[in-house]
Amino acid sequence: MLADQDDMLSAQVYGVEQGLQRTSQALVDEVSRAFAHEHFSYDAEEIAVLIQAFKIIAPKAGVAIEPGALSLVELPNRVLVLLVGGNMIAASDDPLHLFADALGQLKAQQPVRV
Repeated sequence: MLADQDDMLSAQVYGVEQGLQRTSQALVDEVSRAFAHEHFSYDAEEIAVLIQAFKIIAPKAGVAIEPGALSLVELPNRVLVLLVGGNMIAASDDPLHLFADALGQLKAQQPVRV
């Protein structure tokens, strides 16, 4: 990991670099190990609730997600990363912005219906 002048971990840059080199699950595992000593804001139950909320919201917004394809990871500084099928879709420190960004990205990726 690299640390910037403010001792903030440059996890996003690191994640992009590593994401280009290996599978997303390997990246999630490595980041989880690297930040194992960090105190996170969301516990496992809250992460599960956020995932369930997105599963409810997505179809109502016209976004189909395959069962088991959705995951959510918390990085330091309360940054949440939403993955679908192992691919990062959106990241934010605000769950509402995360959901909005993710829905926008997923809608843009869907084939246009004629």
